[in-house]
Amino acid sequence: MKKLLLGSASAMALIASPVMAQNNTSTANQSGSGQSAEITQLGGNGSSDLDQAGSNNLAVVEQRADTDGASSDVDQTGSGERASVIQQGGAADSTIAQSNGAQNASVYQDGASASYISQSNRYNEASVNQIGAHNDSSVVQSGVNGATGDPDNDYDTADALANAGVVQSGSDNGSTILQNGDNTNALVNQAGTFNSASVTQSGDFSNAGVNQTGNSNTATVVRQSADGAGDASPPSDPVVPSVNADAFVVQDGDDNTATITQDAVPVYASTTQLGDGNSSTIAQDSGASGASAIVTPRPSRRHAIPTSLRATNGKAKSPAQSPI
Repeated sequence: MKKLLLGSASAMALIASPVMAQNNTSTANQSGSGQSAEITQLGGNGSSDLDQAGSNNLAVVEQRADTDGASSDVDQTGSGERASVIQQGGAADSTIAQSNGAQNASVYQDGASASYISQSNRYNEASVNQIGAHNDSSVVQSGVNGATGDPDNDYDTADALANAGVVQSGSDNGSTILQNGDNTNALVNQAGTFNSASVTQSGDFSNAGVNQTGNSNTATVVRQSADGAGDASPPSDPVVPSVNADAFVVQDGDDNTATITQDAVPVYASTTQLGDGNSSTIAQDSGASGASAIVTPRPSRRHAIPTSLRATNGKAKSPAQSPI
């Protein structure tokens, strides 16, 4: 979760809107000082609305030639906010709303998908990468220092997939991440069609990851509600949890369902589903401190369980040790 805080920005708003097709619309309203905005529209029927307030905010919006009916709305309040939106093709729809200070959001869309990012406190960051049609991603972070990816601040290119917190490739996939605890981390990776992932974390230092490959899989991580502990200072450095809740779901196949509910720290839960039609539920309540639950299939010639999916000595893993 490395965050590079924005330095002083240009006081001039840079609006670039070459009219290569009809019905492009761009609106930029800025107040305060040191704001910087760049809007480029090359496709047809594009719409962009950019509002910034406070100081030293930066926003870059690119709607490229293959877009038709793309829409982008960026609204930043506070200081040191950064937002980047690149829409490559189709009628993509992106909304970013940030407030207070030093938030960072990046969206890349290639296809008629929708992305919504709302970061309402301080030092949150999110990166979304969508390729395909009718994918839907929602990231809401209302705590302090939440992370759904790590934007690389290269505003003219998409973040590397390793930096993206939500990656959707295929069609009709849905991802919802809600984090209102502090120093939280969530990752969702979906490849296929009609996959659904939901992550809700209200406890501090919670960590969750979902990886779905196939079709019509459902993964739910709910109520990671207990507060953990760790080192999160300064917020520009990665969080180092010492006591926390970890939850990971890996689904490779079709029509699998997995649910993890955890209300204690430290706890660790991991579900791996390989094949079709599997169902799994893990629930660790407030009295389960120190518990570890792992659901894995029997290895076969077709599917072997990577060593990284197994816990060691029942200890909770850090984000860097997650199986996804």
